[in-house]
Amino acid sequence: MQTLSAQHSLYTELVQYFSSYAATFDARDWDSFIAHYHQPAMSIRADGTVVLLPDHQQASSFFQSVAEKWRQEGYTHFTTRDFEICTLGRYSAIVTFIWEMRSADNSIIRHWRQSYQVISRDTIWYVCLSTFHGV
Repeated sequence: MQTLSAQHSLYTELVQYFSSYAATFDARDWDSFIAHYHQPAMSIRADGTVVLLPDHQQASSFFQSVAEKWRQEGYTHFTTRDFEICTLGRYSAIVTFIWEMRSADNSIIRHWRQSYQVISRDTIWYVCLSTFHGV
């Protein structure tokens, strides 16, 4: 396992990957958002619930319902910060960072730390597992 510095090209690539991930979620572009996910995938939620995402259709339904709940709380967009990236061999990495859920006036509604295990297939990254954890 190797922790990458911000100057490493893979670090930059994965930060950009999650920038696209956030932008497609914010835009409710569900086809593009779900394309970030491997089939199957899994999400461990903040309450410890394990959600299996066996295919893109079920993943899309799940994330649309999550987005709707968050929008009811005032969410309009996300920002991210404090990336830590550790490689797990040549084709896998764990990417950990803080999500900031923001409102229309850019105030933070809430924030949390989350880790993603990603894998590369034909130079394209996919999320296999996401895990919420404390800040």
